[in-house]
Amino acid sequence: MGLPALNRLMSVQRDRRRRPTQGRNGLVTSSLAKRKDSPCIHDENSRLDKKSRYSGPPLLEDIWHHIHSLLPLRDAARVACVSHSFRSSWSCFPNLSLTRETLGLDDGMDGLSCPCEVAMDLARKTDHILKNHSGIGVKALKLEICDFPFFNTSCDLDRWLHIAVKPGIEELDLQLIESHAALCREKSHAALCRKISQKSHATVYNFPCSLLDGSGKSIQQLYLNNCALRPTVALGRLRSLTSLNFFYVRITENELRCLFSSSIALEKLTLRSCDELFFLEIPSLLQRLSHLVVEDCRNLEVIKSKAPHLYSFGYRGTLVRLSLGDSLQNLYIDASDQDVVHHACADLLHVVPNLEALEIYSYHPVYSYSLDY
Repeated sequence: MGLPALNRLMSVQRDRRRRPTQGRNGLVTSSLAKRKDSPCIHDENSRLDKKSRYSGPPLLEDIWHHIHSLLPLRDAARVACVSHSFRSSWSCFPNLSLTRETLGLDDGMDGLSCPCEVAMDLARKTDHILKNHSGIGVKALKLEICDFPFFNTSCDLDRWLHIAVKPGIEELDLQLIESHAALCREKSHAALCRKISQKSHATVYNFPCSLLDGSGKSIQQLYLNNCALRPTVALGRLRSLTSLNFFYVRITENELRCLFSSSIALEKLTLRSCDELFFLEIPSLLQRLSHLVVEDCRNLEVIKSKAPHLYSFGYRGTLVRLSLGDSLQNLYIDASDQDVVHHACADLLHVVPNLEALEIYSYHPVYSYSLDY
């Protein structure tokens, strides 16, 4: 629902409150006309003019809050500034997508052309919104962090996450990304932009696993980008987690095994550029896992799946040893060398006997191979 539809709905509610009533003599009169001799008539009119919140039964308040929750973030913030009805619901707004795009900072919008200014304003607005949020009722949180740790520290990220990630949250998306500071032309920012462009990647944000303990019963989708995750055997059950997506996440195979043991409802797993992985084993405990994607994990040597219902597997990278089980039916390979193509054509059909669809993409010339089976 957008602002035009919301304005029409509010107009209808105002018209209903002002609708005239029929008196005993058959004449149409209004409630205000009946009280025209009242000394309080001017004060009453003033209060009615100023009052924008519908004074109906409690159920209606819940409906207004639901309407507010359907608005995009920026529209929801605007109506909260001008309406008492929505001001209280803004403090428990359920869908917090705090990115450059949703906050109007993408592509030089709002007059901000310098990547440093965009990153600084993103951090400032994120902090302001979360400081004014009660932390109650958040269903989805998407945080985009630019050039960590130059404009926000680990303490800032911990504080923001602890505000919004509570029991009841269903989706968590944390992206630590780099801006294009090297393209900045502002002379006043030259030193800072040069420092950002030349920074080392030694500073890594450690995602607090304690958050997963608290929200484990409700969280369904977890997306992490460019941070470290160090789960232990003490990690609580993530019994609702169905989708896990890691991109540039520092995690070892032992730590990933701890995560798997807590995520028995997992259905989709994506691992991209997770370079601390050498041996990836999917346990049979993941009975519901049907889709697996592994891309550009440069140190990976073996992928072994015991998941009994794995249906689709996508792989991009150099040649690795594959053991995928009998249930696999769809296989996609993006080959970075010709050996992967040869291996797929010569041996893979014997490894996955029930394969129905095989797609191979290679940057190198692919010659005709016999697919005798």
